[in-house]
Amino acid sequence: FDSCKPMNHMWEEYIKELLHEK
Repeated sequence: FDSCKPMNHMWEEYIKELLHEK
């Protein structure tokens, strides 16, 4: 992911949650 994008943080949290549910 591009850290320059503001959505990066949002994606990180989203992925973390998905991994947590795994």
